[in-house]
Amino acid sequence: MHGRFSVKTDVYSFGVLVLEIITGKRNSGLGLGEGTDLPTFVSKQQETTHNHRQTHKNQSQSLIFVAGLAKLD
Repeated sequence: MHGRFSVKTDVYSFGVLVLEIITGKRNSGLGLGEGTDLPTFVSKQQETTHNHRQTHKNQSQSLIFVAGLAKLD
């Protein structure tokens, strides 16, 4: 699709613009390494946050289980 515009490219560009506004970072020149663009950066951050929340949830569930066992005594 070189040199063509479509609804998909417009939507993608709009999404990048919204990410720039929300994060306060530009799509280029993030200083995060070669080839890292804003959508990739945000995606990795979201994945890291999700993994952290899942770990925290698992730890909380383990503590609740242990507290339940302690209460049985």
